[in-house]
Amino acid sequence: MGDEESCMPDPSSTSARESFVRDSRQVGLLRFLLTFSLTLLGLGFVAIPRFGSPLSPESARQAALAELRSIVEAQNRWQAEARVDVDGDGVGEFAALFELAGKASPRLKGEGSFAASLPLSFSDEGPNKRLRVGSYLFELWLPAKGGGWISARKLGELHDDIDVDAAEQRWCAFAWPTHRVFPAEGPDCFFVDARGEIYGCVDEATHWGGLRRVPHPGLLPSTPYSSGDTPRRLPARFRDGAGRSWVWHY
Repeated sequence: MGDEESCMPDPSSTSARESFVRDSRQVGLLRFLLTFSLTLLGLGFVAIPRFGSPLSPESARQAALAELRSIVEAQNRWQAEARVDVDGDGVGEFAALFELAGKASPRLKGEGSFAASLPLSFSDEGPNKRLRVGSYLFELWLPAKGGGWISARKLGELHDDIDVDAAEQRWCAFAWPTHRVFPAEGPDCFFVDARGEIYGCVDEATHWGGLRRVPHPGLLPSTPYSSGDTPRRLPARFRDGAGRSWVWHY
């Protein structure tokens, strides 16, 4: 009889075992929920790069190209609607980037105002008053009086230096990374002008980035802009003043 009693399970031991199993399951569930939440958070930062982790080089390039296309579309719309018309001749001039982004009032001859036409992504001001979207800086240039180009990032200071007649025909913009971190397997700097065609710099020895490697229109061939009329088409591939190679993107 004593042997039979010794084989019976101890109630206290069984209760402790069940409690241990229950606690282990709860801990496992909490670990799963924590891991799942962190995974979703990570995916959220990847899906919304403007607010979090950096994109891969190729994804960052594609995002910059999309932003350049939005600048082209906004410029064409503003110019056609004469949203900027400093000389009041009824022919619209191309706008500065800060105007398109709603960070400066359009330069109108008379009364009027227009809302921003660029995405809200162009709300972040990067170093030296250049607008920044994600991991790229953007700068737009307008024709200057006496020839050449003038950066439109300091619009209040440069208002009288813009050639308004030439600005009815021409503008150009560059996009380049905030840091020199991109490998050389693809272009990391892009150029677009009033024709709406985007070129990328494919020079493997040059890594654009931040304020140390900044592109500007003086690098580009002068022939397409020598007449003051609508810019003529650039070749599909050309070399700039420093010998760097640029190719047509689309």
